[in-house]
Amino acid sequence: MTFTTYPSVNEITKVGGFLYWAPTNLALESGYGTQLGYVETLVFRPNMSVIDLAAEEDGVLPTISIYCGQAPQVIANLRNYNAAVLSRLFPGLTTDATKKFDFPGSVKTGKNLMATYASLLYMPENTTSHPAILLRLCSPHVTASANMRFSHTSPLIFPCVFVGRNYTVGLLSGITL
Repeated sequence: MTFTTYPSVNEITKVGGFLYWAPTNLALESGYGTQLGYVETLVFRPNMSVIDLAAEEDGVLPTISIYCGQAPQVIANLRNYNAAVLSRLFPGLTTDATKKFDFPGSVKTGKNLMATYASLLYMPENTTSHPAILLRLCSPHVTASANMRFSHTSPLIFPCVFVGRNYTVGLLSGITL
């Protein structure tokens, strides 16, 4: 009798790995994209949006449930992070250890903070036993990251949030760009 530990979605949050921005070829390590940093733990939320409508008569009994799409999120505390790339992805959030924010002036009024789209790849250290995550049409969530950064005390960690439009979770061998 053999025991298979995969696929367990809970493994994703417990396994260390690396985040990569804009991967181009998952068959080659050089194609994983720009390395953003190392994560010890990761929070992945599918964020499926559903609206439940209640009966008109009593307002209590649900009569219909409407699926409204999803906005999956990856939340990570990056260590050994790539300061140059993160300062471009998260304008206003400084990677300088002496300060956490660079406001005002770093983000102009009217700037589309969701305009930077690419794929985000989470690559676990053990790619044969643990699942990877690929968020497509992903963008950095600057305001959520700013809230996390404000409450975080260590300058050695860069907390960040990414929001995608669709995703694939699975072993690296089964994920395609």
